[in-house]
Amino acid sequence: MSAPAEVRRLGVQDAAVYQAIRAEMLVDTPSSFGSSPEDDKFQDAAFAEEVLSHATNGIFGFFDADGECQSVAGFIRTESLKRRHIAEIWGVYTRPAGRRRGAAARVMAAVIEHARGLDGVEQLQLSVSSEAAAAEALYLGLGFEVWGREPKALYLGDRRPDEIHMSLAL
Repeated sequence: MSAPAEVRRLGVQDAAVYQAIRAEMLVDTPSSFGSSPEDDKFQDAAFAEEVLSHATNGIFGFFDADGECQSVAGFIRTESLKRRHIAEIWGVYTRPAGRRRGAAARVMAAVIEHARGLDGVEQLQLSVSSEAAAAEALYLGLGFEVWGREPKALYLGDRRPDEIHMSLAL
């Protein structure tokens, strides 16, 4: 019998799982990420373990009934005293097998709930590629609002997708 699907914060023991999904996401949807496979810091296991062991910041994952990680989202709260009220969601990705099945919505809900539980966090921010209409729709459905647009944010050969900046008041 399969285990129930779950969303949980990834730990150091999940470093290899995250590294695999990270490598996949950078190839599958390159317009959604500022990193490329050639310069991604998460290739370094020590870096991945450092991120996954942080007390506040981290990465959340949706695991299906078979225990496979289908969706991830990162969370970071700035250390600056003047900007501690703002946190950022980054690195959101859902594998093709998890798409249109609620995986991304569940992992995003977990990250939002984590942020709400932190004293002093008043706002979440994220950016989404202009080529990621489904992701933008998800974020709008979760209550995020567009506050800006960075034209030609990424260089992808002959394409230059914009980056849409969004925020959610907590």
